[in-house]
Amino acid sequence: MRKDTNSLVSVIVPIYKVEADLPNCVQSICNQTYTNLEIILVDDGSPDNCGQMCDEFAKNDTRIKVIHKVNGGLSQARNAGMCIMTGEYVTFVDSDDILELNFVEEMLKLIYKYEAQIAVCKNSTFNKNAIVNKKIVEKETSEQCFDAVEATRNMLYQKGFDVAAWGKMYHKDTLQGISFPEGLIHEDIPTTYKVMLKCKRVAFTTRKLYCYQIREASIENQKFTIKKMDCIKTAQMMLEDISNNHPELLKAAQSRYVAANFHILAQIKNDIPEKKMIINNIKQVRNEVIRDKSASIRVRGACMLSCFGFNITIAILNLIKAKQ
Repeated sequence: MRKDTNSLVSVIVPIYKVEADLPNCVQSICNQTYTNLEIILVDDGSPDNCGQMCDEFAKNDTRIKVIHKVNGGLSQARNAGMCIMTGEYVTFVDSDDILELNFVEEMLKLIYKYEAQIAVCKNSTFNKNAIVNKKIVEKETSEQCFDAVEATRNMLYQKGFDVAAWGKMYHKDTLQGISFPEGLIHEDIPTTYKVMLKCKRVAFTTRKLYCYQIREASIENQKFTIKKMDCIKTAQMMLEDISNNHPELLKAAQSRYVAANFHILAQIKNDIPEKKMIINNIKQVRNEVIRDKSASIRVRGACMLSCFGFNITIAILNLIKAKQ
């Protein structure tokens, strides 16, 4: 793979009810230092002015393509963008987030340097409602290159990076035959590892090139609803597939599965059937996770603590989250 190649990069942006954030997101993409871009804005039936805004953006930048579709959710919007993309590489950007202006350039450099099929970076966070958003100056950054299994194992153990589709750049071939499960949230859990396993090498940098917005109104920060059980469903899909087809990753998959269950359990305040189901899920694999020295201290600690009672475990998990 030549370092001087001028590969076309497709940037897919699913859009729904983000008219206040969309201009900053799109501007951060259009202003990239690497300019050979195909910017695909997918208006997922947004009821606000996002659709019209997308059309205006396209008038001012010929690299922008707009898809208007009936609302079908994030997965369906990403899949729609993938159906028309023509780039050699592709990256996904959530429409309320922002890219550092050298995101594409630096991710491509990683890919060329390590002859990798996927590049992964770390992310910073910001909150528009915060009085001050401190930008942490990175004193030292590092890079690593993994084979497919090693990268996937690190991802499932949440070491350095996690399963989010964003913050990564993929060669188009790794996405062949891959689609995000439609109708489900937490759609990255049963998807990203499949993409990882289709490549030879994954390059990783600790540079924070993707800016993730923390929103009070986001799905993550909303109170528990039955829809959030999709996190458990998608984690189960991932665990079952890996158990059947990639047993070398089973321990890592169990760790990520338990993490997903604890994540949702901590949001449930009442003794509902879903709470009992999640507790049973954790009980089924927690001994294996406790014995797994590769699992994070946080996940193993939660499993150990749960042996003394789940109510105290939930209280402590929420206390830790509140202090972060």
